[in-house]
Amino acid sequence: MEGFSIAATAIKEVSAQSNGKLLVRWKAVKNAYRYQVYRSTSKNGKYTRVATVSGTSYEDGGVKTNQNYYYKVRTMNRVNKVSGYGSYSGVKYGLQVGK
Repeated sequence: MEGFSIAATAIKEVSAQSNGKLLVRWKAVKNAYRYQVYRSTSKNGKYTRVATVSGTSYEDGGVKTNQNYYYKVRTMNRVNKVSGYGSYSGVKYGLQVGK
């Protein structure tokens, strides 16, 4: 048995932070239980899940300066202890510049 289907989210921005991290923010989706954040170093490359969060932002501290990082986010819901997943968001990228 699968969880109910859920709408996809859209990434609002990926922005460099003064603490050396990249901040990824996305739109909230009604009935979302969690959001899975995926990262890659190339737009069409292999994406790895870097976080599962309940809010609508994630600060990625696992980034290097002067390297593009591409992100996509997938919504999750949970019904009767069964998870369901939405489609992946579109891809957005960010760059943490060196000081």
